[in-house]
Amino acid sequence: MPVRYHFLLSVLILALGFAPSVDGQQPPGSGGIAAKYSRDIGIESDPSVIFCENFELGDLDAIGQRWETVGNPEVMSLSEDVPESSHGNQSMLISQVAEKGSGADLYRRIDEGYDKIYTRMYVKFAEDCEPVHHFGTCVGGNHPSTGWPSVRAGQPTDGDKSFWVGIEPFGKSWTWVYYTYWCDMRASPPRGQSWGNLSVRDESLKVRRGEWT
Repeated sequence: MPVRYHFLLSVLILALGFAPSVDGQQPPGSGGIAAKYSRDIGIESDPSVIFCENFELGDLDAIGQRWETVGNPEVMSLSEDVPESSHGNQSMLISQVAEKGSGADLYRRIDEGYDKIYTRMYVKFAEDCEPVHHFGTCVGGNHPSTGWPSVRAGQPTDGDKSFWVGIEPFGKSWTWVYYTYWCDMRASPPRGQSWGNLSVRDESLKVRRGEWT
């Protein structure tokens, strides 16, 4: 029986460029940009928001025009399943069968000049979704930049040329972790290859399959 991976994305990708506060600390969550926009209505027009994708602008072809690379669009579709608090009507459904490819991805570059950015997304995994290999809103990139996602698996990145970090569920534990490719990655036994490092492994941060997060 084929192993299937079904998950929905209502991705509000906010790459937010902020000037740091005087004491170097970020304000508490209740004072962030989202607090000014109930149900995220109009948040894409905020001057601090670099990019926002809500999957509401037409069909998949129209949505794809907003991205530089659309990987495996044949497993993408639009769904009417959206977060309860969303003002939108659509999310993106990615239906992956393990024996047929490695999933799908949307990728684009942002302009230079940001010392710090933040991202946010909404995601829902099917209740019967199998553990995924890699997933998430990844940020980072290469210098010089590329029009497609590119990282050399099992090799540390050159710190001034490449860096990637994303949030994803870890294996069968379904615990949220950060998965990072960076210049000081630790090697993994037995062959000493340097796979991405995991951080923030808090066992209480579980993925709730069948629910929007």
